Amino acid sequence: PLADLPPELADAVKVVTATLTGHVVQLLRELNDRAVRAAECRVDDITRTAGEQKAQAERELADAVQTVDDLEQRLEAATADLRKTQELLDNSREREQTNLVELAQVRERLAATEERLKDAEKNGREAAEQHRQQMETRQHKLDDAEQRLTDSVSRYTSDLREAKVEYSATVSELKAQYMQTEGSLLKRIDTAENAAREARTSEALLQGEIRALKEQNRELTALLYGSVSGLPGNADIPEADDAGPKASSVVTPATSRKKKEERHE
Repeated sequence: PLADLPPELADAVKVVTATLTGHVVQLLRELNDRAVRAAECRVDDITRTAGEQKAQAERELADAVQTVDDLEQRLEAATADLRKTQELLDNSREREQTNLVELAQVRERLAATEERLKDAEKNGREAAEQHRQQMETRQHKLDDAEQRLTDSVSRYTSDLREAKVEYSATVSELKAQYMQTEGSLLKRIDTAENAAREARTSEALLQGEIRALKEQNRELTALLYGSVSGLPGNADIPEADDAGPKASSVVTPATSRKKKEERHE
């Protein structure tokens, strides 16, 4: 027992005990400060990495949106071209209808001429020959008109067919590009969201660990000061609550085992 020791030896033991206690407390504070700084650095690194990944995902999203806008513009241009082709076809149909009307009129006039020719045959061969020549001339004109009409219809039908094929190919290509861009964008967004979610989870775990470390450090400091102040002659040593700024401690197997041993003693 300390009371059985000589006064000089008891004082020396008190001084050594107080010195060792101060060194231990100082060492624990330094270790805790280092652990807290390391944990805060990890939180900052994870937060910064998550922010960079989020910014990268936002840039990629903006690029994908621009690509989709370009594809939509190209689709609108192709639709406008198809609309123009359709208008040309409608105009061709109108001209075809006009030609048909003219053809019907020519046929009607031809029928009337034939009727008049039958009536004029009585006027002599000369008049008949004259009418025959007129009929041949008009028939040639009618044949030319029918041929031009047939050629026009064939040409516009071929142009329309080619325009439809080109439009179908353009629409298929734009749809494929749109689907590919959308799939890539969704994958990048999922990756960025997963990274941000992991960063938030890690940050929450680290914050909880820091709070636990600080609480354990306060308990350990109080326990150490309580052990020292309990010795005779150490009543002037400050209590754990007055020990100044409190730092958090690192939870390791060694510190946990040491805490349990001190509580058991």
